[in-house]
Amino acid sequence: STKTYSFAPGGPATVPFRPRAGDSALVDGAAAVALPASRASGVKAPNLARPATVAPNATLTALRREVLGFLPYWELGSTLNYDTLSTVAYFGVNLNGDGTLAKSGNGWNGWVSSSMTSVINDAHAHGTRVALTVESFAWDSGGRATQSAVLSSPAVSQRAAQNIAAEVASRGVDGVNLDFEPIATGQYSNFAPFIRMLRAELDKVHPGYELTFCATGSPGTYDLPNLLAPGAADAVFIMGYDFRGGTPTYTGSIDPLTSSLTTYSLTRVVNNYLSQVPASKVILGLPWYGHAWSTGTSNSVYAPTVNLTTYGQPAGGITYASSLDIAAAHLTDPVPGNGLQYDAAEQTAWTAYYGRYGGTTDTWRQLYFDDARALSARIDAIDGWNLRGLGIWALGYDNNNGNGDLTQTIAAKLQVSVAPTTYHALTPSRILDTRNGTGLFGVFASHVARTFQVTGVGGVPAGATAVTGNLTVTGQTSLGYLYLGPNAANNPTSSTLNFPVKDDRANAVTVALGSGGTLSVTYAAPTLGPTANVVFDVTGYFTPDASGATFVPLTPSRILDTRYGTGLSGVFSSHAARTFGVTGHGGVPTNATAVTGNLTVTSQSSLGYLYLGPVATNNPTSSTLNFPVNDDRANGVTVAIGSGGTLSVTYAAPTLGPTAHVVFDVTGYFTPGTSGARYVPLT
Repeated sequence: STKTYSFAPGGPATVPFRPRAGDSALVDGAAAVALPASRASGVKAPNLARPATVAPNATLTALRREVLGFLPYWELGSTLNYDTLSTVAYFGVNLNGDGTLAKSGNGWNGWVSSSMTSVINDAHAHGTRVALTVESFAWDSGGRATQSAVLSSPAVSQRAAQNIAAEVASRGVDGVNLDFEPIATGQYSNFAPFIRMLRAELDKVHPGYELTFCATGSPGTYDLPNLLAPGAADAVFIMGYDFRGGTPTYTGSIDPLTSSLTTYSLTRVVNNYLSQVPASKVILGLPWYGHAWSTGTSNSVYAPTVNLTTYGQPAGGITYASSLDIAAAHLTDPVPGNGLQYDAAEQTAWTAYYGRYGGTTDTWRQLYFDDARALSARIDAIDGWNLRGLGIWALGYDNNNGNGDLTQTIAAKLQVSVAPTTYHALTPSRILDTRNGTGLFGVFASHVARTFQVTGVGGVPAGATAVTGNLTVTGQTSLGYLYLGPNAANNPTSSTLNFPVKDDRANAVTVALGSGGTLSVTYAAPTLGPTANVVFDVTGYFTPDASGATFVPLTPSRILDTRYGTGLSGVFSSHAARTFGVTGHGGVPTNATAVTGNLTVTSQSSLGYLYLGPVATNNPTSSTLNFPVNDDRANGVTVAIGSGGTLSVTYAAPTLGPTAHVVFDVTGYFTPGTSGARYVPLT
C-alpha cells in the first residue's frame, strides 16, 4: 500500500511478560519463562539462567493450544481479546540487504508507536506474548536480491541476527516471526543456518524467546527438518489461505478443509508438513477474510468465474466483518442474493449477490469466507492433527469488535481453565434498558450484536470477571432468542433466552464478562428485519480471589408457598411488598449472604412481574420474573439476602387490584470464606 499512516511515537513498554498458567507449548526447547520489559540497547537481563520453575501469570484464561494472530500496522488500534490470543505478532519491519532493519515507513513507525506500546503492555498483562515480524519478500527480482544478500553471506546473516535480537530486547517483546516468502532461489540451504544464528543471538539476550517462521502450502521449498531442529525455530506458521489464487477457474473456499477441485487443501497441506516434522511444531494459519469473484449468470456454489473486463475485477481481502455485512445486505436487492450459505464439502460459508462491480455488465458475485461454523470445523481438525496451534491473518479484520464470532469459537473450543472466583451479592440494579437509554439506546435489530458496560455500573467493580443477573426481552416483533455473553456474536451458537412474540419474558444468568468488563447481546430472529428491546438487571458479581463468598448446594427445599401458608400466608396484592425468612430455613445457615433458588408465580389475576431482593420496595426498579395471566411461570435466581436473613417479594401489576400466589424453592447458599465451591466462568 502507498498510504502513509500517522503514528504517535511511543515510550518503552513497562509490563514484562509472564507466561499464563497452563502454557504448555515448548519455547526454545523448554517450558515458557518470564521475559524482561523494554531496556536500553545492549543491556542484558540480570539473570540469563532459565528458571527451574515458572511463576504463572494471574490470567483469567488458559489455552489448550497456541493462538498466534498477526497484527498489521494498518490495524493498530483494533480491539483485541487477549484472553484468546497466546501470541500477537506485529507485522512488520523490513530487513535490508545489509542486515539492518528498515527504520522508516509505516512498518517501523507503527512498531515504535504509542499504540504498539499499549499493545505490548496490555498483552503482557494477560500473559500474551508479542513477537516482531521481520519481513523479506522475494516475489520480485528486487526482493530476491535483497533476501539473497542476507542469506548467502554468513557475515550479513550474523549482522541481521544481532540487529533483530537487539530490537527485541530494546522493545521488550517476546519473540520473532520471520516472514521470508518465498525463499529465494538458491537460498534453500541458507535459511536454516540463519535461523540458528538468530536463536543464538536471542539466547544471548535471554533464554526463552519464541522463534517462528511463515511458510506457504508447498513444504518442499523449505528445509523443514533443519529449520525446526533443536536450536532453531520453535514452530512453522503455515499460511493456509489463498489456496485458489486470484483468478481461479471455479469459485470456492480460499482455505478448503478438503477439496477435489483444488491442488491445495488444508488437509493435504498439513499432512505433507506432518510427514516431515512433529505436529507440536506446526501452527495452521487461517484467513480472517474472504474472497469474491464474478460468476456472470450463475449463483450456484463453485460457479465458473467469468471474463474480467466485462464483469469486473475479482475482489481480494474482503474482511470477515465485511463478508458478514455483504451476506446480510443483499437479501432485499431487486435480484435477491443467496444470503449466508454453508458448503459442507469444503467447510466454508459463502453467499451470492447481484450487481455491477467494476465492469460493464451486471453479474452475480460469489464470496467465500470462514464463519464461526467453518472455523469450528478447522479447530476440530487442528485437534485431530494435534497441532501446536491456530494462526490468524489478520487481527482487526473482524471490525474491531474483540474478534467477534470467531473469538467466541476460539474461546469455546480452546480455553481450558480460568481462575476460580468468589461471589459478591448486590441489591438488584438495572444497568441495561434500551427503552429509556440505560446502557444502550434504541431497539436491537435482529442478528446485530451490541455491547454494554457492566464493570463500573450498578456496583460491579473493575476487577469482576462474571456477574449474576436477569435478562428480559420486551416489545419483540418476532419470536427468537437472545444471546448474552462476553464476546459479540452476530450469529451466536448458543442462546440465553427464548421467546415468542407478545410475551415479556426473563431468564436468570450467571455469565462471564468480556475483557473490557462488558457484556454483549444479540437478538436472533428467523429474519433480519425484526426488533426488540432488552433489559438486564445485575444481582451480583464474581472476583478471581478469595474476598467474596463461596457456594454450598442444597437439596431443593420449598421455603415460601403462599397457597399453604409456608413462609407467608395469603395472596400478594399488587405493589405491596412482603418479606419472608430465609436463614434458618431449608438448610440455609445464619451467616449466608446470598441464595440460589427458583421463584414461581401462580394464580395471578393480571400480567405483571415479581421482584425478589434483599430490600422491600413497593415500586421496584428491577424485575425477576415476568409473566402473562393463566401461566404458572418460574425463573432461577441468585440473590442477596437482607440484613435480617430475609428476602422480599413485590408483585407488580399495571394496577393496584390484582393478586397472585408466590412460591420460592431454595437450592443453595453463599457464605464468606473458601469453605464452599468457587465459580469458574466460561464463554
